[in-house]
Amino acid sequence: DLYFSCIDDVADLLEAPLEVNWPYLRAAVCFLREHSSGTALRAITQVLAGECVELRAGVAKRFFYWDPLAIANTEVLEDPRQAAAAMRQCVRDVVHAWASRYAHVLLSLSGGLDSSIVLACLKDAPSRPRITCFHYYPLGADLDERAFARAAAAQAGLELIERPRDSSFSLQPLLTVRRAPEPTNYPYFLEHSRLDAQLAAEHGAAAVVIGYGGDQLFYQQRGEWAPGDFLHRRGLRPGMLRVALDAAQMDQVSIWQVLRG
Repeated sequence: DLYFSCIDDVADLLEAPLEVNWPYLRAAVCFLREHSSGTALRAITQVLAGECVELRAGVAKRFFYWDPLAIANTEVLEDPRQAAAAMRQCVRDVVHAWASRYAHVLLSLSGGLDSSIVLACLKDAPSRPRITCFHYYPLGADLDERAFARAAAAQAGLELIERPRDSSFSLQPLLTVRRAPEPTNYPYFLEHSRLDAQLAAEHGAAAVVIGYGGDQLFYQQRGEWAPGDFLHRRGLRPGMLRVALDAAQMDQVSIWQVLRG
């Protein structure tokens, strides 16, 4: 067994050509890949975050020191107000902790919910970092959200740097990226990373903050999964119909579609 972080380090030690895991790769391209130990190469698996691989007498045992699934099923919060308060406190603590490391940060302010929440947390950070907001807007499209970004920046009393998006950015760097068995979402970085770094250098900022990942926190997942959670935790009870109706309303689908899911 070989354990490695970079596949280039062990490429010369492999006895046979590696086989592409096409189902995994198709799922990754379609953003349908579940978080598992699989990779885009059949012979290679990964050690997941929080996981330990213990080797004793030639036998490998895998277990988790930190398991988000176990945590999610412990001390479950079902009261919306209590859950919202806990979420608010957690998000503020995380943003404040990162903000404490930098005297000046750049914030990618899209005008959407996620980056606006990050802005509010940065504004009341105890370390009081200097904040510069920036926004990339499209050319010749009906997706211009500058008005929302301007409103958020004005509310916070901050300047907003506006730059046009470059829809013709080159994909050539994809040919030189580090080889890895688990694909990464490179297009975002190809389009934005150099511009972000340039802005940071121009303004003397040491970090760039974005709202990426906020969809998973601030509800962009499908509500139709909620009845399944209810059924798992409480069984088939009258309250499940109310949960299903709420989920159908949130997702704007029929209750029958929710129940089939």
